[in-house]
Amino acid sequence: MKMNRKMTCVLAAMAASVGAVSATPVAGGEHYPTIAEVDAEIASLANQYGAKTLWREFVDTAGRIKRLQDGLSPENALPVQWHVVSNMFQGCYLDAALTNDNQVNYQGLEQIVWLHLTRYRLFHANTNALMFVADCVSNALPFDVSHEAEDLLAAQRLDDIIDFGNTNGPFRVRPGTNLACYGARARASIFRYRKLKSFNYAQARFRRMVFNCFCGMILHYLTEYPEPVRRSLWEEFCHRAGATDAEKTAAHRRLYENYKIVYP
Repeated sequence: MKMNRKMTCVLAAMAASVGAVSATPVAGGEHYPTIAEVDAEIASLANQYGAKTLWREFVDTAGRIKRLQDGLSPENALPVQWHVVSNMFQGCYLDAALTNDNQVNYQGLEQIVWLHLTRYRLFHANTNALMFVADCVSNALPFDVSHEAEDLLAAQRLDDIIDFGNTNGPFRVRPGTNLACYGARARASIFRYRKLKSFNYAQARFRRMVFNCFCGMILHYLTEYPEPVRRSLWEEFCHRAGATDAEKTAAHRRLYENYKIVYP
């Protein structure tokens, strides 16, 4: 993951302060979650759903953090928000060390970003958190599915059979061949590519949501900074996240539709 030294130091200092955060009562009988409570919930979801945090089950907690943040001081609110953001986005791309082929719950991540995340005060207090998000998103890359037809044909050709009967055409079969096992191999290839395409589709939706929401947050809500600075931050965010021209264009269009802001 790309991360400069200054950003690492700032975020490390923020993380070091989380141990001092305790449950903070807020009006209405609710309380702002602690770091320990966030960790326990994330661990529980990962254990329950097989090494994957089902982030859609975390939506309510993410919303409570947004809803109650204005009743707290920054030193109490921001470390918890950073803890949530860092856990979410460190898990927004596949970890090669894990074998779980469904380890990223993009639908849940997308819901949290859309409903709650970009209203966290964290991003107003520390723009390094924005760049952390961008660096993580840059690692959310799709699977290469360009060899689908080639791999399916290889499964159908039975190339691992040495003694062929008819060597012409893609379905070469010798007498006595068990066709059922090779049909299963072809079906397995088809199923594998369906899963890869489904993953790529969910990931693309998640990336679009990130760019759409953070575009509005940076260019419209980050009013602590003058407009040229906001535009510079947005361009840096896109650069570090590896945004495509299509992703940036869609984000600008959504921004105009929502806020009537013209972005050339």
